[in-house]
Amino acid sequence: MTIDHLIQNYGYMAIFFGVMAEGEAVLIAGMFAVKQHFLDYKLLVLAASSGAMIIDQFSFFLGRKQGQKWLNKHPKLQAKAAPIEHLISKNQILLMLGVRFMIGFRTITLVLLGMSRVSWLVFLICDAISALVWATAFSWISSKILHLIRETFGRLHPIEQWILGLSIGGGLLIALCYKLWSQRKAAKEEALSEPDPMPDSSPIDYVAPENSHPVPPKFTGHATGVQVETIKHEQNPPQP
Repeated sequence: MTIDHLIQNYGYMAIFFGVMAEGEAVLIAGMFAVKQHFLDYKLLVLAASSGAMIIDQFSFFLGRKQGQKWLNKHPKLQAKAAPIEHLISKNQILLMLGVRFMIGFRTITLVLLGMSRVSWLVFLICDAISALVWATAFSWISSKILHLIRETFGRLHPIEQWILGLSIGGGLLIALCYKLWSQRKAAKEEALSEPDPMPDSSPIDYVAPENSHPVPPKFTGHATGVQVETIKHEQNPPQP
């Protein structure tokens, strides 16, 4: 199976899942495949916008279900929360329509939108429009960039297609690995910065004073005659 068959059969699936990790970079690679007539432009936009919507919905419901817990685990993102919360209180619709273009603030914005009182149906409609416009716009930008590269370096030969494709794929893989490594490193740093929980205090044995009267034990169950007399004697000591 040749590379063009692989791209034609699995290219849209790769775009759909790849957008969830590195959206803009994946769109550039997808437009390269469109320019080589491996993929269709309209289907590329549909796959990219669908993948973007899925990851946006996940982040939104993460904020709605466990938003505060997630923020507590990412203290570095809490510094970005204040201005975004201000934008949410001022113009929610405009923020939801532009959330896909907020590179660097996308995840925290979606989580905070989920924590707010925004209706999910309103968010779904706005996010669908935002994802479609985002996929169309970045595909168009990617097309112009690739056109400029082709005009600069001339028409690519098959071996050059392989080299460029492997370079783009390798770059995406490196970027994804670096992102995962950064997230893991940040999680370790946050775990080390958290204070250790207070150890459970062991129960303290009660020591009665020397001159205090012993407390009679509570009686439960059946007792023999000797035990009853002993308890009565301890509760009512004889008078001198």
